[in-house]
Formats: sequence, C-alpha cells, structure tokens
Amino acid sequence: MEPTAGVTATTLSDKSNPLQQQSIAQKIQAAAIPLLGVLTIVLVFLVFRYSPVSDDAAYYLVIAREIAAGVKPYIDLEVVYTPFALYLNSIIFSLISGFDYSNFIGLQLSIVAGCSLLIYLIYHKRFALSKATSFLAALLLFSSILSFEGYYIVTEPYVVFFILLSFYTIYQSQRPLAHIAAAILLSFAFFSKQYGLFAVVPFAFLSFVTSKNRRNVVYFIIAYALSIAAFFLIFSGGHVEMLFNQLFASPLQYKSKKLTNTPSILKLLAAGKVFYLLLIPL
Repeated sequence: MEPTAGVTATTLSDKSNPLQQQSIAQKIQAAAIPLLGVLTIVLVFLVFRYSPVSDDAAYYLVIAREIAAGVKPYIDLEVVYTPFALYLNSIIFSLISGFDYSNFIGLQLSIVAGCSLLIYLIYHKRFALSKATSFLAALLLFSSILSFEGYYIVTEPYVVFFILLSFYTIYQSQRPLAHIAAAILLSFAFFSKQYGLFAVVPFAFLSFVTSKNRRNVVYFIIAYALSIAAFFLIFSGGHVEMLFNQLFASPLQYKSKKLTNTPSILKLLAAGKVFYLLLIPL
C-alpha cells in the first residue's frame, strides 16, 4: 500500500505544478506592472523635460511649419518622406502661436500611446490573453519605445500605429468592408513614411488566410492600390521621385557614410528590443 500512496502523492504533486507555475507567473506580472508603470511615468517626465531637438525632428518640424504656411510638399518644396505626420504636426503650428517643442512631443507620445492601446486590444481581444498580460505588453511597448529613440520626434511610431490598427481591423469581421477599411488604414502606414509600403505583402497574405470569402483579399488589394494611387494623383506634378530615392537608395547612402554593417550580438539585441520584450507576456 505504501508504494501506491507514494505514487498517488507524486501524481497529485505533478498535477499541482502547472497551478504553481501559473501562480508564480501571476505574481511576476503583479510586480512588473507597477514597476513598469513607474518607469513609464519617469520616462514621460524625462522626455518632456530633457528631450533634445534631433536632426530628424528639426527637418520634420521645419516642413510642418511650411505646410502650415500654405507650402505644398513635393510641388513647392522637395520632401524625402511621405507627408501624413508632417501634416498632422502642421496643425499645431496652425492652432498655436509661437513655438513650444513640448506640444510636438505631446503629439508624438499620443501616437506611441495609441500603439500601446492597440497592443492591449490585440492581445486581449484577438489572442484572448488576460487583461493583466495585455496591459503589461502595452506598458512594455510604451516604455521600450521611449527608451530607444522614441524620446524625439520620428515618424516610425505613426507607421506602427496604422499597421497595428489595420491588423486589429482585419479581424473584426468577415465582411468585405472590414478588409477594405484595413487596406485604407494600412495605406496610411505608407503615407506616414514610405517604408510602410512593404507591409502590404504580409497583410495581403493575412487577408487571404483570415477570410472565409477569398474575394476579400481582392477587395483588400484593390482598396490599397487605389489609396496609393490617390496619393500620387493628389501630388502629381511634384517631385515624388524623391520618395523612391529614399526608399531604395538609402542603404547606399548610409554605406557612403562609412557606417559599419558588421553584425553583432549587441546590434541584434538593440534592434529587436521591442520584439523581445513583447515575447515576455507570452
């Protein structure tokens, strides 16, 4: 009888291990959320208080100021990036007299916050993760962006925002309208920075595999193509070729500046920091 009792005790112990592991994970989450919350608040304070005006920020804001004054990008002024973020920042110049850099930082942080909100919704609604796990993922995204070149004005967060919004939208319904809306939203990733153009390939595949109606992928591609065509129609006659020079020639330009392309562990860790952090809740 003793061996039987021992086996029974061992079996019960083994069955309790998953519950113990889940309890440990919940405790880690419970500790991580307030710590990351405090870190995020500190980072936001530091960004507003000490954020430098980078070369990129100066370029974007000068063009945004000119747009507010009535200058047309690509037609009156050569611009090497697509203009959505520039137009959005130009609204601040139009509404507020004088120059206060914190206003533009506030807009930048609101876009990053929007990315974090979408991560929360995607994790919780699409992947059915707990609210705590989803909130932790959102905090991880926000804090990691601010700690890695997110402390000054750049356009990449706009691209990420519209990619995430398109991803969230495409899962909302099997109706063609959801895929058309997702395509239009994804085109704004391109309008924010031309590198967003490359997102259409995986998203067309996503539209195909998530839809019971295979026509949805056709609607998706047509809606995306029409959105991009509308951009070039609006700015026809302008110097839009600069966008393609930046899109395809930039690696050569960086190489001419003698920036090293040698791979290293540190580069992989830095470049993939956001991705690695988002794996933690999983």
